[in-house]
Amino acid sequence: MEPGKALSVFSIFCSENVVMLVDSVCFAWMGDLHLTEPGCLSERVARRFLQELESWVRPDFVQFAGDNAQEATDGQFACFQQLRQGLTVPNFSLVGDHDVHHDPEGASYLRWVGEPCGVLTLGNYRFVRLNSLNPPPLGFAEEQLDWLEQQCREARSAGQILVWLQHHYPFKVCEAYMGPGIERWRHMVETYEPLAVFCGHTHYGQVANDGRRIFVASRSIGDPEGGPPAYTLAHLQGDRLALAVRQANQAGPLVLITSPCSTLLATRGEHVVQGAGEVEVRIWSEHPVLQVAGRVDNLPWLKFCQQSNGYWSAALDTEGWMKGNYRLSVSAYADNGTVGEQSIEFRFDPTGRWAPVPRVDRDVVITEFC
Repeated sequence: MEPGKALSVFSIFCSENVVMLVDSVCFAWMGDLHLTEPGCLSERVARRFLQELESWVRPDFVQFAGDNAQEATDGQFACFQQLRQGLTVPNFSLVGDHDVHHDPEGASYLRWVGEPCGVLTLGNYRFVRLNSLNPPPLGFAEEQLDWLEQQCREARSAGQILVWLQHHYPFKVCEAYMGPGIERWRHMVETYEPLAVFCGHTHYGQVANDGRRIFVASRSIGDPEGGPPAYTLAHLQGDRLALAVRQANQAGPLVLITSPCSTLLATRGEHVVQGAGEVEVRIWSEHPVLQVAGRVDNLPWLKFCQQSNGYWSAALDTEGWMKGNYRLSVSAYADNGTVGEQSIEFRFDPTGRWAPVPRVDRDVVITEFC
């Protein structure tokens, strides 16, 4: 097989889906499933997650991160398709290294799942799905990078915010992010500055902020490391990103703090609190939410009011605050006795001169899956 020609059965296919302008976008990022057979543990967990997303979370779309099948057998792909058939929420899939197991040209993936590349435009956001196995085991063919550059230029001309979706995570421990086209990929990251790059492949899950953009790798659903199986719920509003991790051992309301911006996800001075404002929280719940409570550190409790579409807000009074980091914790109480909660660290700097410091959430130095 010639270099750059691997996975040639995959064409550069742009599936564009444009909707009316929206204020925010929320999508579910589903980590590697590694399905082996119907009824396996990862299939049961994934089914529970998807039922939750379908019935009461209702994100704008669901994105599978790749490695949907463990050995790319027909039975495993059939299992994956069976899971997806229960979704009316729009959903898309990336291709992972396990999806081309003993099938480097991806014929089975293409037959069962479809094209791995595409574009979804929602409001002011352009989500670009990439094939990081073209060529395998890691790389981007020039044809795909030409297509990606075209998408980026069109997004820039239209004033759209870019989000890239791909299987391989650039900072995975014990694995070099090197291969054909990678240097050009890096150059395009710097040139076109996607707001975030969402990845799978790691199993352990990690968020990295390089000071200019965010890289998100969700914990796997199959063979997870660092905790129970989980998926990530991403909320985008303007140039701000908020994340919540939903674990298999959690029940009750799903709480996502959308403002203030988590310091981990802040990439510019406008992302930090500079004065009095509002705390905004998006809450999804199968049962009615009776009360929302929250506070910053040990300061007085905030008074939350319900807005629309699952949003709650409270006034944030920063009088007398010193410049520095603060912790915000919010809990939502449902009428069936369950509680959902989230805590974030955010930065207060009234000068507006704050600059992001590269950081990573969960410092991982070893993994069982390389």
